[in-house]
Amino acid sequence: MSIQQKRNIQPDEFQEQAIEYLKGNYDVLVSAPTGSGKTFIAEVRIAQMLEENKRVWYASPLKALSNDKYRDFRNLFSPENVGILTGDRKENTKAPILVGTTEIFRNILIEEGINSDIDVSLIVLDEAHWIKDKERGVSWEETIIFSPKKAQLLLLSATFPNIEEIALWISKVREKEVKVVYKLKRPVPLIWYSIGKDIRPLFRGQVSDELTKIRFDDFNRNETEFSLIKAIKEIEKNNMFPAIFFVNSRKEAEESVKNVSKFIKDDKIEERERFCEKYYEIFPYVKGDEFLRNFIMTGIAPHHAGLLPALKIIFEDALKIGLAKFIFATKTLASGIDVPAKSVVITSQRTFDGQGERMLLPSELFQMAGRAGRRGKDEVGYVFIAAPITEKTKELFKDLEDIKSSFYINPHLVLNLLKKFGLEECISFIRKNLKFFEIENNFQRWQKKIEKKKEELNELNEKFLQIRPKELKCSPQTNIIFRKTKGNIIDHQIRQKKLEAKRTILQDILKSIEKGNWNSNANLEIGKTFLAIDKRNKLGILKLERANEKLLSFSTREGNRYTNKFNFTILCSTNESEDFIKNEILIHFPEKQKDLSQLKAKITKLISTTEKIIRNIEAKNRNREIELLNSPCKSCQAFNSCSKISSDISELEEDLQKLEGENPDSVEKEFKSTLEFLRIFGYLDDKYFLTEKGWEASKLKNPRSIYIFESLVRGKFGDSPEDFAATTSLVLSEPKPPFEKPPKGIEDLFRKIYHIEVNMKLTPKIIPVRTRSGKLIFLDGKIYRATYMWAKGASIDEVEEETEIEPGDFARNITQTVEVLRQIENIYRYKEISQEAISKIYKSPISDFVE
Repeated sequence: MSIQQKRNIQPDEFQEQAIEYLKGNYDVLVSAPTGSGKTFIAEVRIAQMLEENKRVWYASPLKALSNDKYRDFRNLFSPENVGILTGDRKENTKAPILVGTTEIFRNILIEEGINSDIDVSLIVLDEAHWIKDKERGVSWEETIIFSPKKAQLLLLSATFPNIEEIALWISKVREKEVKVVYKLKRPVPLIWYSIGKDIRPLFRGQVSDELTKIRFDDFNRNETEFSLIKAIKEIEKNNMFPAIFFVNSRKEAEESVKNVSKFIKDDKIEERERFCEKYYEIFPYVKGDEFLRNFIMTGIAPHHAGLLPALKIIFEDALKIGLAKFIFATKTLASGIDVPAKSVVITSQRTFDGQGERMLLPSELFQMAGRAGRRGKDEVGYVFIAAPITEKTKELFKDLEDIKSSFYINPHLVLNLLKKFGLEECISFIRKNLKFFEIENNFQRWQKKIEKKKEELNELNEKFLQIRPKELKCSPQTNIIFRKTKGNIIDHQIRQKKLEAKRTILQDILKSIEKGNWNSNANLEIGKTFLAIDKRNKLGILKLERANEKLLSFSTREGNRYTNKFNFTILCSTNESEDFIKNEILIHFPEKQKDLSQLKAKITKLISTTEKIIRNIEAKNRNREIELLNSPCKSCQAFNSCSKISSDISELEEDLQKLEGENPDSVEKEFKSTLEFLRIFGYLDDKYFLTEKGWEASKLKNPRSIYIFESLVRGKFGDSPEDFAATTSLVLSEPKPPFEKPPKGIEDLFRKIYHIEVNMKLTPKIIPVRTRSGKLIFLDGKIYRATYMWAKGASIDEVEEETEIEPGDFARNITQTVEVLRQIENIYRYKEISQEAISKIYKSPISDFVE
C-alpha cells in the first residue's frame, strides 16, 4: 500500500512538485502553512528510499517531536524499519530510518568525520526555521555545512519568508542545485476575531486563505479588556471547540484550568476515562494526578514545559482526536507536534522573552494561529486575539521576520575540525556559515556604507566647529550630556509621581489594617478596582465582573481567577490601572502572607523604602539642576542648531559601530580567538595541534564543553555515581530564583572561564543571571540537590516537594544530563562511572515513552 493510500491524501500541486524534485535528486526547501501536508512529502520520499535500500535521517528540533514522529513512522513504515536517537534514547539505531534531534545528527557528522562517506542518502530537517534560534541555530547550519554531498537535503518549514536566499546559500555551500517549493494558501481558511467584553470581527474582511498575506489597515476597534469567561462562553455557545488558549506563563495556564473548570459541564466523562485507561498501563504514576482527574471530568487541561512528559502526551493525543475541549498552553505548543484545534485564543498580544516584555512577533502569531483549523474536519478555523485592539496591534501583522544566521564558534567544533584539517582548511569551513554568506553577498555595499558614514561624520563635526561660539570649550558630547540630563530630570519626576501614588495606596492599606474597619461586598461596583486579600491571605485586585451573577475576578501577578463566592477582605479602593498595581504593588507580594501582622510589617517597610527612594530622586534631581546651570549649553545661542548636529553625530556613530560589527571577518576573528582560548587552557599546543587534553575534550559535543571538561579534570564531579550524575546536571542548569549556592566551588570556576570568554570577545557559552545586588549567578544549586535525591532513590514527587522544581523541568534536565553523560562515557577514564551515573537517574517516569 502506498503512502498516499495509507494517509488517504490526494496530493496538492505543491506536494507533487516537491516529490518530483526529490526524484530528480535535488536538494529541496519546502515552505507551507501548518497542516498543509509538508510531512507527506518527506514520507513519500522516505518510502522510495526504503525501496532502494537507502538510509534516511529525520531531524527535528525537539525531543518530544522526535518521539512523536518515531511513534508515527513505526506505524507507517513498520517498527523494524525505524529507530530513534535523541541523546537520552537509543533504539534500533541501525534501522534504515533514524529519527532524532538535529544536534545528534550534527554530532554524528562531526564525530564520524567531516567529508567522510557516512551511510545516509536523505536528511530531512523538519521545522527548519529553527536555524535562526540564538542558542541552537548553529547546529542546523553545521548540519547543512557538513552533510555529505551525495545525500539529499529536504528542509520543511511553515515560516520561511526569505526561502530563496536560504536556498542560494545551501546551493553555494553544497555546490549543487537547490529547488524551492512554497505554498501560501492554507488548507483551512481562518476567521479572525477580537475578544474583550464583547466579540467583534478583527478585520472588515473576514476570511484569509493566505495567513502571511494579511495586510488590512482597517482593524475594527475593540477597546474593552479581554475576558476569559466571555471567550469560553462564546466558544461553547457556537460549538467552536476544541480550542487552544495561548497564555504567557505556566502559572497562568494552571490557574486558568482551575478557574474555568468551575463553569464547565461536559458529557464525555466516560469516553475520556476509557481513553486514559490505556495510558495507565504505561504511566501508572499519573492516575491520581489532579490535572488528569480534572481533564477526565471537564475536558480541560494545561500544557507547558513544567508538566511531566507523560501528561503532555495524554493531553496532546486527546486533542488530536477531539476529546480535549480546552487546552491552556504556553507558546511551546505552537511549534512542532501536530496538535491542531478548531479555535485558537491568543490571550495577550504581549509576551515575556526572558529579557523583558514585548509585543508578539509576526512569526510567533503565525505559529499560534496556524494551530486553528483541522484539515478534513473543519471548513474554517477561528482565531481570537485579546482586546484591546489598538494601533500597536498592527505590529502583529507586519512581514514575517527573515531567517537570519545565529552562527557562533563552539570550542567542540574547533577541536573536531583540527583533528582532520589544517588552519586554512578550518577557516574555509567556517566561512561556509550563513552569517558569512549574508554579509559577503553585500560586502561592497557594506564597504561603501562605512565610507559614506565616515564622510557624513566628518562633515557634521566640521559644521559643529563652525557654529560653536569661540569663547566656549565644548563638544557635541557636551550637548548630548546636557540634553540627557534634562531628560533624566523629567524621567525621574515621572517616576517620583508613580512612587508617590504607590505610597498613597500602601498608606491606605496600612490605615485599613490598623483600623480593622473592613469593607464588605456591599461596596463592590462594576468598573471599580479594589485591593483585597483572599482567604489564603494572598494580596490581589478584586473586581465585580457581572452584578447579576455576582461574578468576581481576583487578579494576582500569576493570573486571574473567577468566583461567585465572596471570600475576600477588601482593604481599599484605587483609581490606578491594573498594570500599575501589579507592577508597583503586587510585585512585592509573590507569596501568601501568614497573617495580617506580617502584611502590616511588610507594608510599613515598603512605605519606608518608597519614601527613601523619593528622597533620593529629589536629591539627584537637585544635583542635575546644578549641572544644567553650570553647563556651557545653558546660555548658548547656538543650542538648537548644535542639538540637531549633536544628535545626528551620535546617531551616525552608533550606525558606524553597528556596521563595523557586521564585518565579514567577524566570524573568522572569533575562530582565531577561540584558538587562543583553547591554547590558554591547554587543549592546543603552540602550533595549534590537539594535546591529549584536547583529544579527550573533543568527545564532548555540548556548547559548554570546556566548562564541563575543566570541572571534570579538576575533580569537581566527585567519586560516587550519584555525585557524578548530580554534578553533570548542575553544570547544565540555568539559575532560577530562589538561588541556591552550588557545592564544591564549581561556580567560581565557571565565573573564571566566563570572564575569560568575555575579555577575549568570544560568545559566552553560559548566560548568568544578575541579581539586584549585581552579583552574577551561573548555576542552580537546587538541581544538584534534586538530581542527587533522585539518584539516591527519591520519588519525583519527593524531589518536587523538597526542591520546588517542576517535574517537566526536572525531566528535561535529566534527559540532557544523560545525553552529556553518554558523551563523557566516550572518555575512557570516565566510562565506568558515567554508565553507573546513567543507571541511577535514567528511570521511570523520566524514561517512559509511548510506542
